[in-house]
Amino acid sequence: MNHLIFYDNCTAKEILEIHAQYMGKNIIESDIKKALRMVGLKNTTKKVKDFSLGMRQRLGLARAFLTKPKLLILDEPINGLDPIGIQEIRNLLLSLSKEHGITILISSHILSEISQIADKIGFIKNGEIVEQVSMKEIRRENIDLEEYFMSHFLNEIKNYEVD
Repeated sequence: MNHLIFYDNCTAKEILEIHAQYMGKNIIESDIKKALRMVGLKNTTKKVKDFSLGMRQRLGLARAFLTKPKLLILDEPINGLDPIGIQEIRNLLLSLSKEHGITILISSHILSEISQIADKIGFIKNGEIVEQVSMKEIRRENIDLEEYFMSHFLNEIKNYEVD
């Protein structure tokens, strides 16, 4: 969600209407209102060009949710957000997962934030998952996710060579 691109002169509602059309989905007005309400976008007359980064992130999530996916794949969804925006997006992702049964796959370098959202963690190296662990397992070790990462991958980090 680093570089969300929208038509700046459209409203959030118009963006979702356009998205529904090009996705070929039979989406009605109430679906659009529900998606906007779910992500906390209440002012549907405001142009996207006047949105904060957090509002753009929310609109991206509404656009993704509009087609009722079973899986959302997000890249760095909290990058560039202030602490309030981070907390709002975290709570929104937890809500989408728990209340709507959506599986969310998040790529992020902010391990402290991921540990507050994720049930399962996968570590990727050279495009391959090299380890999977549940947050329950990590918490049983009485360490946080960053400590877990460092204890399992520190030698690899020290020996890492940049091409």
